[in-house]
Amino acid sequence: IMNHTLFEKGKRKTIIIDAHHGIGDLVMILPLVKAIEIQTPVNVCIYLIVKSEVERSFCREIFPEPRFKFIVLMSLNIFYRIFKIMKLRADFFLLPMASNSFKSRLFAWISFAKCTVGPKYDHKIFPYTISINKSEKIHRSFYFLKYLNALKLNIPKNIFNTIRSWIHDKVELQDRSIFFQSIKRYLIFAPGSGDIEKHKRWPCDRFIELGILILNSYPDFGIIVLGSVNENELLNKIRNGLNHFADRVKIVNPVSFKHSLSIIRSADCIIAADSGSLHLAAFIDIPVIVIYGPGNPGEFGPNTEKKRLVILGLPCSPCYRRDFITGC
Repeated sequence: IMNHTLFEKGKRKTIIIDAHHGIGDLVMILPLVKAIEIQTPVNVCIYLIVKSEVERSFCREIFPEPRFKFIVLMSLNIFYRIFKIMKLRADFFLLPMASNSFKSRLFAWISFAKCTVGPKYDHKIFPYTISINKSEKIHRSFYFLKYLNALKLNIPKNIFNTIRSWIHDKVELQDRSIFFQSIKRYLIFAPGSGDIEKHKRWPCDRFIELGILILNSYPDFGIIVLGSVNENELLNKIRNGLNHFADRVKIVNPVSFKHSLSIIRSADCIIAADSGSLHLAAFIDIPVIVIYGPGNPGEFGPNTEKKRLVILGLPCSPCYRRDFITGC
C-alpha cells in the first residue's frame, strides 16, 4: 500500500529501469521491479530497458501485465533509442546497473527524466539527481533494493520469499518421466553462458569427469545437460563424453523461460558456473553448486542459502580487467 504522494491515484507516472545486462543480472533486479509494482497504482507505467530479445522474452513471461513495457537495447539504432527514451519524459529513470562511466551519466541526462537515480561516484559532470551508495560488500539484489528509497517506497518484508512464491505459482513442476523412463531423480549440468562471458565457463572435460563420478556413485540419478539450441555444440561434447551412460544423460533445449524454470524446479540440484541458469535456479530455491572463476560470488553470486561455492580464491580474483574477456 502506498504511503506517500509521489504516486497518487489519478496522476499517471512513468518509471524507466535500465536493466540492460544478461539474464543473471535481470534475475537479481526482479525484487526491485516487483517491489515497485506492488507499491504503486496500475496507472504507473514501468519501462524496462533490456539487452536483447532473449531478455525481453523472459520479462514478458514474468511481467505480462499491460503496465510493463520493454525497450530492447541491441535491436535499435542508438539515436532512435535515445529519441524513444527522451520522448517518454519519464518521472524517474533508475540506472542501478550503471558503471562509473561518462556514457551512463550522459545517457541519463539526455533522457530528460524529471529524476535520474544512479550509483554514487565523485563526478560533477552530468550528475544523477539522486545518487545511491554502492558497495561491493553486499549482494547486488540488496544494492538494487536501495533504489526504492529514491521513490520513497519501502523495502517489503520477505520480498525474496514473496518473489519465489510468485514464481512458483507461475511455473508447473516438470514430469520427470518425459526425460527418463526408469530414473525418477535428476540433476542439471548448465555449462553455457553468454557469448561475451565464455571465460566464466567451467571446461567441458571437467563436467565429463564429474558426470562419470556422479553416475557411477548414484545409479538412481540422471543428468540433464541444459542449454539453448545455440549451445548444442557445447552440450553434445559433454553428452558424448558420458556416452557410456547414454540412457541416463539427456540434452534439453527449453522452448521458453517458463519451460526452463519448470525443468530447473523439478531437479534435485544444478551445477553451473556464473550463468543465467544458475541465478534462475537460486531464485526458485533449488540447491546450486556454483563454480566461480573470475567473478565475485559475494556481489554477483546466487542469492540463496542452498548453495555450495567452488572457488580457487586466486590473488588476482575477482578480475574485471578490460580486454581480458576471453580469460588469462
